[in-house]
Amino acid sequence: MTGIEVSGQPIGAQWAPIVILQVLTKEDGMEGTFQNEWHHLRSNLLHTSGLLRLCVNKILEQYELTQQQFNILRILRGAEPEPLSVARIKERLLDKSSDVPRLLERMLRKNYITKVENPNDRRQAEIRLCVEGKRILSLIDEEMPRLDELMQGLTIEEVQQLNQLLDKLAHHLQKNQVQLQ
Repeated sequence: MTGIEVSGQPIGAQWAPIVILQVLTKEDGMEGTFQNEWHHLRSNLLHTSGLLRLCVNKILEQYELTQQQFNILRILRGAEPEPLSVARIKERLLDKSSDVPRLLERMLRKNYITKVENPNDRRQAEIRLCVEGKRILSLIDEEMPRLDELMQGLTIEEVQQLNQLLDKLAHHLQKNQVQLQ
């Protein structure tokens, strides 16, 4: 026996892997059925990520920026004083599915970036952050501590532990993502 019961009846070890755990947490809207703790973890990560994205979007929408555009601005700031090619920007993006040329065109129209075309190869254009892009980033930087305040439900020790676990998980996922392709 496994020590697991379904409807008050103990179940054998052969059934334990398919037992569905019911988890109800009304406060955060995470009501649902989870097949196992790994499924619960995936659901929690996706749910929490979604909540955090909503909070970030609230800040970015004031500046008419998407998260992908914000990420590009930060990538360009981190590369200064060197320019980056479209390919290098795409490599560094969090969202690899983003249409980088389209995002860059929008940012060019807002004067957040400059783009100097290579006459021999358009893919090798040099992208740089403009003064207006730096100004927008500094305004957003001033608002980011609001996001930190939202996470004050955790102690600093819990934050450090969670960061270590998420780093470990991210490393493992990156190392093993080839198996999914």
